Amino acid sequence: MQETKKLRLYALTACALALAVLSAYPVVFVKWIVPLYAVCVAVFVAAAFLLFLALFTSKGKEKPILFSLIGTAVYTAALMGITPLVNNVIFGANAPWNSVLVNAALHLVFWFVMLRLIRKNTGEAFVWKPLLCVLLVLAGSAVCVALVAPNMTDPLFMLTHKEERYFEAWSEDQAFARDYCAELEKDPGKDFVILNLADIQLTTDEAMGEMGAQVKRYTDRLVEEVQPDLITLTGDNAWSGNAYLALIRMLESYEIPWAPVMGNHDGQGAASEFWCAYKLSKAKHCLFRFGPEGMGYGNYIINITENGEIIHTLFLMDTHSYIEDENSVNGPVGEDNYDHLWPNQFTWYTWALDGIEAAAGRSIESTVIFHIPLYEYKTAWETATGVTDWESDRDAPFIGEYALSSFGVRHEYGGWSPQSNGFFDLIKEKGSTKNVLCGHDHVCDYSVLYEGVRLTYALKDGPGCYWEPELNGGTVITVGSSGSAAAEQHFIPAE
Repeated sequence: MQETKKLRLYALTACALALAVLSAYPVVFVKWIVPLYAVCVAVFVAAAFLLFLALFTSKGKEKPILFSLIGTAVYTAALMGITPLVNNVIFGANAPWNSVLVNAALHLVFWFVMLRLIRKNTGEAFVWKPLLCVLLVLAGSAVCVALVAPNMTDPLFMLTHKEERYFEAWSEDQAFARDYCAELEKDPGKDFVILNLADIQLTTDEAMGEMGAQVKRYTDRLVEEVQPDLITLTGDNAWSGNAYLALIRMLESYEIPWAPVMGNHDGQGAASEFWCAYKLSKAKHCLFRFGPEGMGYGNYIINITENGEIIHTLFLMDTHSYIEDENSVNGPVGEDNYDHLWPNQFTWYTWALDGIEAAAGRSIESTVIFHIPLYEYKTAWETATGVTDWESDRDAPFIGEYALSSFGVRHEYGGWSPQSNGFFDLIKEKGSTKNVLCGHDHVCDYSVLYEGVRLTYALKDGPGCYWEPELNGGTVITVGSSGSAAAEQHFIPAE
């Protein structure tokens, strides 16, 4: 049975090598994660094949290679089917990355059973030492992989969660119902306070290290000083799956309703943008909804009420990433041409405004929150300062009528779309939206009352990606009993 012993040794060695590669993740570059993961999966499959080959060889079965191939295929398919079921039973549906731990446990059971069967056929003493070595490597690897898994394409998550199930069917012809929107009740004795956090945008290493702790301290202080009734986020919330999970844990710790939108970087470094949206939708205090299909991830509405009556509406909308449609209203396709709202989102916004006005019996003031700024942010700045070359005067003062109503600075060009898409004209036509809040550009925080609508850049929270320490904090929107809203920046001194 020398041949069987060799095959068994090769199988155990292959498994150990695969686990060693996985456990080495912290010292490899992020760009190698997916190739390494694919290699490790291949090695696991090869190890299973070798164990089957050892088993069938020890039994003296004819065509052992054919039977080993069949056994490996059945085992792999069974593993993919059983893992999500066990994961949901043990950990719950809101913990997809724990499938790594379940996988590890099932692999271990498989190896144990196979080795026992081989021993039964060969009469050889059970080899504990190789299995113990594999177990030790497995324990360390499982922890590493559990931390890393949200940054990879998770085939089990994609198989068990179909995107179309989470979007709502919507038509502009359907009747508006008040319960279509989330509602938050305002205390009649005080203003309703919204705290916005912008572009936190940490990677896994940053979120798990000092930078993540720093953002937590800044955000803790913002929440303590502002005492918000609602926390909003204007996108680019995190730059990896683990950072997303860390962000969700932080926001959930405040036990305050929170409502994010997606930015152009959300989904990067994670399994997908859908994965991020799913995690948001399952958080206990998060109001995020996928919204209508075909409009991106996260188009939803929150009505602020007082004594049960709607007094203000928040529209949270997805401005997508880069222009991919040659017929886009936002401009031509280009490597650096940012997208914005799509025509079907214009229609949805109009439908909802009309429906809310009908439900309330009067016009309701509203605020629109998204990530990428409207093109009109550019024209508003140039009109309010008289400066068209921003680099020549980064701290240009506001002039004329804008001197009293505007504030903030523009310290970078601005990542708006190549052209106006018409949404600002729609805002003015409908007359409801008086405040627009965006993120995206980390070192702009200006706010200009332009043609009757206040266009405000949200103040960045923390040092993620790039920042200026002097422009650190959050943006506060207060809503009074009349339903009118006011925006201001709340600065937090950088450490």
